[in-house]
Amino acid sequence: MKTMNSTKVEEMISAFRPMLKGWEIKFLDNDIKEAEKILITFSELLKGKEEHFDTDGNFVMVGHVYGRVGFKDGVSIHTSDVMSIDTVDWTPDKKDWFSGEYTPEELECFLHMRIFCATTASGSKYYFVSEELSPKMFILLGAVSNK
Repeated sequence: MKTMNSTKVEEMISAFRPMLKGWEIKFLDNDIKEAEKILITFSELLKGKEEHFDTDGNFVMVGHVYGRVGFKDGVSIHTSDVMSIDTVDWTPDKKDWFSGEYTPEELECFLHMRIFCATTASGSKYYFVSEELSPKMFILLGAVSNK
């Protein structure tokens, strides 16, 4: 999907704070089978085939944080252990999609872009957008999607 160029969509997404951009997951141990299982589940979540993902806290998220109290926007962080990830319903009611208020590009974002909320062991919540992943994460997810 092409990069979003809609101010309206950007404003809608900016309501979710703190936001991780350039995100990826980092495994806490070297268990390849467990990492592959997590990546497959993560891939299903990003494709919209799953809405919720409970974990055993065996990975953290890494990225640049925006809108987090006590942190300068854009600073690189590691979250504490991720315990769950949920899909966030961020789009307007579908009955309003074709009211003429939204451009075709915005409608495309509503169809394809997903926002998620990761809840950590410390209870912190971090939002992230499916399209804002790091190049490394893109490659990892592509590798498991082809299996």
